[in-house]
Amino acid sequence: MSLFVRDEDDEQEQEQLVLDLNSVRDDNAPEANIKDGQDDGEEHVEYPLIAREEEEDLVDQIEPINISLTLPLKFQQLVLEDLVSDDSLLILGKGLGLEPIAANLLHTLSAPATIANVTKRSLVVVLGATDEDNEKFSEELQELSWLDEDDRDDSKRPFIVIKSDQYTADKRQKLYQSGGIMSVTSRIFIVDMLSGIVNPSKITGIVVMHAERVNDLSNESFIVHMYRQQNKWGFIKALTDSAEDFSTGFSPLHRKLKDLRLKKILLWPRFHIEVSSSLMNKDTKSVTEINVMMTESMKHIQTGLLGCLKKCIEELKRKNPTLAIDYWNIENALDPNFLGVIHMILDPNWHRISFDSKQLVKDIKLLKHLLKCLISYDAVDFYEVIQLVLEANKPSVDKRNSESPWLMADESQAVISYAKKRVYENDEYVLEENPKWEQLAILLDDIVIERAHNPHKDGPVLIMCSDSKVCFQLKRFLSTMKESKTGSRSYSGRKVMVDKLQAYLDAKEEKTNVTSKIQEAAAQESQDQEVTISRAFARGPVTSKRRRTRGGAAVAAVGRLLSAPTPGDDIESKLNKDDVEMELFELDASDIEDLGNEDEEEQVEEIGKVAEEPEAINEQASTRTFEYIDRENQVITERYQSKTDDLILQELMPSFIIMYEPDLSFIRRVEVHQANFKDDPARTYFMYYNDSVEEQRHLTAIKKEKEAFTKLIREKSSLASHFETEEDFSKFSIRKSQVMNTRIAGGANFRNPSDESRVLVDHREFRAPLPGLLYRIGLRVVPCMLTVGDYIVTPKVCIERKSIPDLIGSFKSGRLYEQCERMSKYYELPALLIEFDNNQSFSLEPFSETRIRPNSVQAPHPTSSGRMQDEIQMNLAALVLKFPKMKILWSSSPYQTTELIMELKASREEPDIVKAVEAGTKEDKQRNNDSTKSNIITLLQNIPGITNVDLYSIMRKFKDVNKLTGMDREQLNDAVGEDLGERIYDHIQANYIE
Repeated sequence: MSLFVRDEDDEQEQEQLVLDLNSVRDDNAPEANIKDGQDDGEEHVEYPLIAREEEEDLVDQIEPINISLTLPLKFQQLVLEDLVSDDSLLILGKGLGLEPIAANLLHTLSAPATIANVTKRSLVVVLGATDEDNEKFSEELQELSWLDEDDRDDSKRPFIVIKSDQYTADKRQKLYQSGGIMSVTSRIFIVDMLSGIVNPSKITGIVVMHAERVNDLSNESFIVHMYRQQNKWGFIKALTDSAEDFSTGFSPLHRKLKDLRLKKILLWPRFHIEVSSSLMNKDTKSVTEINVMMTESMKHIQTGLLGCLKKCIEELKRKNPTLAIDYWNIENALDPNFLGVIHMILDPNWHRISFDSKQLVKDIKLLKHLLKCLISYDAVDFYEVIQLVLEANKPSVDKRNSESPWLMADESQAVISYAKKRVYENDEYVLEENPKWEQLAILLDDIVIERAHNPHKDGPVLIMCSDSKVCFQLKRFLSTMKESKTGSRSYSGRKVMVDKLQAYLDAKEEKTNVTSKIQEAAAQESQDQEVTISRAFARGPVTSKRRRTRGGAAVAAVGRLLSAPTPGDDIESKLNKDDVEMELFELDASDIEDLGNEDEEEQVEEIGKVAEEPEAINEQASTRTFEYIDRENQVITERYQSKTDDLILQELMPSFIIMYEPDLSFIRRVEVHQANFKDDPARTYFMYYNDSVEEQRHLTAIKKEKEAFTKLIREKSSLASHFETEEDFSKFSIRKSQVMNTRIAGGANFRNPSDESRVLVDHREFRAPLPGLLYRIGLRVVPCMLTVGDYIVTPKVCIERKSIPDLIGSFKSGRLYEQCERMSKYYELPALLIEFDNNQSFSLEPFSETRIRPNSVQAPHPTSSGRMQDEIQMNLAALVLKFPKMKILWSSSPYQTTELIMELKASREEPDIVKAVEAGTKEDKQRNNDSTKSNIITLLQNIPGITNVDLYSIMRKFKDVNKLTGMDREQLNDAVGEDLGERIYDHIQANYIE
């Protein structure tokens, strides 16, 4: 089976699946002239680019326009035609050119329309685009504008990115009115729509990138819902190349179409007939697969890690039988989304599962990371990672069950021993090199020979790796490798391994020195604090060292636990721990010089000189010279970046491409690149370890994508037609009579049930899903620049919303105290809303664990987690004692928060926008309002010893609050008595007077 393109054994099944993809196009489709940059003489099909008007005479005056495209492949042109013809969701195979298709789509849809010799510029909004997407769109659209060769101002399609508050509201309004293509963040755009800065009826259409991220709580879904309510003629297009994200849950395709308000789905996998015919070129040279064998030590380590991983998964299923699913097995463990699926099931019940289960989840994550390190790291780096893991699992006073379960398995001992064997065995340094290094060097040598026979191959050599660490590793190897002069061709990277060993020893020595200095300083400090006394007054030695105490062992254990320092269990922090043992490599610099031949001795001596003279490094850096290297002599190493890989191929135009590690997205981009440049295709090499997790991970990625498209094709074939009207959505909105009491009592003003209910929302809150939910149930959401609170529900009710991570951060910074103080000052009923995530457990335990050790290899002990929960609860209790008027609202999800706000708004007045915005911006000149008076009463009630009779008597004597606060000590003593006057005066001065 080939690893490069696809599974070739299931062509009959794929052809059967493709039959469902070839939907019949509408024969009655209107026409618009679309011109490709490469005219192939085919019949042009025309599509409408503006809304239809009811007047037939106006339609007749629409002039056809010519549009240039930069899509040379046939299947990309067909995808664009399908997108232009109808509103639809496009799911494209990974790496097949989603960004160029999107750029040409934007260029086509934003074309100005000419009606009766009047040109009107379109307004197209792009949502969900990343920085890389915007950069590629800008370059592609600039090239397309040059191809059109139209210099008229009204025919230009400006591309503007609005991703922060760099543009004022007036500036954004002018940009929207001028038209063009606007790539806007969803938070800014929804605020602009609600504020009236942009009119939805004036928007030509919306293009949603990365549609897999859209859900019922996302801002993109909120925008599409609001846009379609007010604009029936504009288009909505959604694009994605992540089919795997549509394969989870029940009817994922139906739910996604509902969130995007779309009815049509376009599926274009790699095995589509048009895609295969476009990419399969007979003239393209075959790909050379280089199957590298792992060393025996690497095989044993991989077997041990997989064995430990299998045991961890089985133990997790055994401890959680009611939550476990069939997906939890070793076959799916290499899936990148494996941990995500585990957390998706366990997170809602995280506070109920045991400590062992939490530790097993941590171990599964760690073992997957170790499998990746085994393939990518060299022997010294991998052994260092193993040593750090062992140090993180050392037992200590403040930890119970500190050792991870996987370290107790027999396979773990094989992993540790063989990791050490790769570096050091039988009192000798082995320093085992990565097998791929030598094969890469031989391959580069073959490329030099091929260039000599084929001088037309004048492009550089491009080596693609998984991450920047591997790129740096290969650069060091290629710049220091030595060729063996005896026997067959072989290359050695001994110099790199010696450098790695030297760096490891230096780090160990430096850590030991730092530890010793800290211990000496602590010992000196303890000696300075001792008091020198005479022997006559010194206490004699205790005759009995054993003393019986009821519960003494438990008390001592708790004392050690509370007095122990916070454990640094994460791998990075272990470098600074006090307990450091030189378990290996107890050699000095002179021992390293005996590792190899004379050349290697000179290299180690040079390393020592550089380490002794740091000034020489800066001097060499300042005097570094650069020289020009011909393209055919360039060897460039880059890491995989799915959004910019095609730009690298276009800019470098390499003659040889070496995939040092497999990556499905880049493989597809190479196929597209080869199909675009058929005249001189690049020679491609594909390297992978045989019978390794690297090979299996790549095959799993191909399998998962194929299964995802298969499921989507079958769901599409049985997808029911969806019809909707405005009445269908209005029935889900609340009726004002349901939340408004029209009874007139006590001289209250009459309220009309048809009046609009509104909620004032701070503009920073639109990152959360709550404003969108409030809008969907029928409330008018008014974005404001609020200084006090996040949500103003009524003139008296102000809510400060906090998610749990934000709550913990606010306690730490002290920001929450200031926010509650302002709310209590300006509103009668301040409230703190603590909102949990819909997919998280309704408990503080998971968040307290995250606060303890966010990057730990171990799950925190329940005792430590309980202490953190107690700390959060104590902070909340102190906050309530400080602000007695403030209420705390607990919400398990944004949906429940919506219900709480509706209950708070029932039978109450609507908030005043002007007062809400002005609150907190300036001090009130008069303090005789009800809010200030209520604050004074609350402060008086908190005075120790004051009774309700005293409070009533004081309020009768001082009806003017300013008069009470303005009196001096003697006047208060004369009015209410010396004892009570002193307490009132001191309390007001300390808590009220600023």
